Amino acid sequence: MKKSVVFMGMVMALIMVVMVPLLAYLFTHKSWLISLSGKNELGDAIGGTTAPIIGTCGVIFTFMAFYIQYEFNKRQSEILQLQVKINIRQSLEPYFIYLIDSLKKFKLENNSQKKIKYSGEYIEPANHGDAIKLKYQVSNVFVSIVDFKEDHHTIKNLQLSDLFAYEKEIAFSENVIDEYVFHVNTIFKFLGYNMEIDNGEDKNDIIEEFLFKYLSSLSINEIHFNLYYLLIFHTDLALSCRNIVLKSIENLPADRKKQFLLDIFQYKIIG
Repeated sequence: MKKSVVFMGMVMALIMVVMVPLLAYLFTHKSWLISLSGKNELGDAIGGTTAPIIGTCGVIFTFMAFYIQYEFNKRQSEILQLQVKINIRQSLEPYFIYLIDSLKKFKLENNSQKKIKYSGEYIEPANHGDAIKLKYQVSNVFVSIVDFKEDHHTIKNLQLSDLFAYEKEIAFSENVIDEYVFHVNTIFKFLGYNMEIDNGEDKNDIIEEFLFKYLSSLSINEIHFNLYYLLIFHTDLALSCRNIVLKSIENLPADRKKQFLLDIFQYKIIG
């Protein structure tokens, strides 16, 4: 657009500098074209000839001026929206990082790097002294939720107590998983609250990005567990971030746990 303005300016300068003297010469020296003897007649002839051209260029210049102002205002609006998004991120990210770090610290304190073995779908530590470690808790609790649901529940009446339904022969400490659930619940409450208080697209995009980053940082068993908890107990957040939730479910291995989450997603989100 700037090049067009410069070009039009050069055209008008060319008209004024070249065309006016040329017309004056033609009108006074070429009797076969037109014969003008008076200065007034010459001025009227030149003005009448160049006025439409100059007027047309003026209209084009006026349009260009308005268009350039429109583009400038549009660019300013984009910059303002970007600044708003940056401000939102800067205001929320420190709290989100703090919550994630708190959960990581808890997991480090309660995880074991010992070798494991499987008893069916349940995980057993090679060292039974590690049985209450979070690494085994999350895995076994989710498997137990699925088994308990298949035997006793339908999706419609899943309860919070399902989180603590487990096979008695599996070593288990409710205190460990209860604290883990507290951290998970705090993260989802933070994201859900900020999604509710402002329906702006910029803020929603940031919340979705935070949720995706959080879920992507988890192990497969933790993703199962967190998606279950999100769908059942933070349905509004799951609904607002349905694309992220569905993508996370679809990326899981194609086993019955994945189908269990898809069933809950179908019931809670799609209806």
